[in-house]
Amino acid sequence: MKKVLLIVVVFALVSTAAAQTSNTSASGTGECKLTLAQAPAIRGIRLGMSVDQVLAQIPGSEADSNLLAGLSRDYFGSRSANVMPGSYVTSKEKFAGINFINLSFLDGRLLSFQIRYGEPEWRSREQLVARVAEVLNLPGVGAWKEITNALALACDGFEISAQTFGPKDTGIGMKDTTVDFGKVVQDRAEVPKEKARRAFKP
Repeated sequence: MKKVLLIVVVFALVSTAAAQTSNTSASGTGECKLTLAQAPAIRGIRLGMSVDQVLAQIPGSEADSNLLAGLSRDYFGSRSANVMPGSYVTSKEKFAGINFINLSFLDGRLLSFQIRYGEPEWRSREQLVARVAEVLNLPGVGAWKEITNALALACDGFEISAQTFGPKDTGIGMKDTTVDFGKVVQDRAEVPKEKARRAFKP
């Protein structure tokens, strides 16, 4: 009987410890174990989506001629645009509190995005990060590192950052870190330049 009781107690302690460890990795100060494929969506927008998939998450945007014109401009595989969901009647409720969303695509896939919020008012970046971590089930403030004017969390293949520009002007960004967006575009842009240099005759 004592052996059975001892086993039950040990099992209970192990289970509690495991639950605490799991919670720490999710919302405490542990490392972010999520992979790129597990990167959380924000208001339905997720890294890796195609242009059409992103627009489908923002009702009304698919009929915005200015937005579509911007997204049609291809610079060596890269495309970018700002979307203002509040300007579409059908998106106002879903994107309440958001001023605009900056989207960057490479070869037709969403490589990074930043969402700028006009509300609510935050006392600090840490307070914002604590809420983001809670909602998205990410490690807590202690796991986020200081980068240029922001706090960022590095995960396996992606990074999420939070920034406060003012009490009611904040931003949350997410980017794919498996690809060096700037270098890829720069290297591609260099190809025709090098070709022209090689063809040059004094």
